[in-house]
Amino acid sequence: MLITEGEEDGWYEAVVVASKPGGEFTLQWRDWPDLPMLTRRRDEMALLHPNAAAAAEA
Repeated sequence: MLITEGEEDGWYEAVVVASKPGGEFTLQWRDWPDLPMLTRRRDEMALLHPNAAAAAEA
């Protein structure tokens, strides 16, 4: 998943930790696991393309 903190920030990878009722998700920043977990609605997240990891390794 990709999430952002706001309109002026970039989008960064996060890991879904839990799914909540009503379409909310608990997420953890992938690169900053020491930061607090976040809650986002489905419409506040973006999918990461499945080939993104392979492209980053090349």
